[in-house]
Amino acid sequence: MSGAERWLDETKCPFPYYSEPSRSLYQLLGLKRSIKNVWNTVTIGYYGAQMAKGISLPKGYTNIKDDPHQMGGDFILDKHSQLKFVYRSKVPADRPSVDLILAALENTH
Repeated sequence: MSGAERWLDETKCPFPYYSEPSRSLYQLLGLKRSIKNVWNTVTIGYYGAQMAKGISLPKGYTNIKDDPHQMGGDFILDKHSQLKFVYRSKVPADRPSVDLILAALENTH
């Protein structure tokens, strides 16, 4: 079981999951791996602040090999599987606003 599959199971996430070990779709969508962007000063500052407050940090899954340096993104496809919205994250916490996603969804009809 991959880390993503385990997370989906633990959170009871209802959304479909797609895995592609070759990462050809990942690369086609313009997503990249980046140690520099994953472990930037904002991320390190967040972890440091949580530790200073005595808040436990999430533990990685044991016996699961995942790539923590993959940069993510958000994508919306229309009913014809045409890409209608592309948002490539610049840092781990970078996600589009709800308003931006809703506007993109309205334009998929």
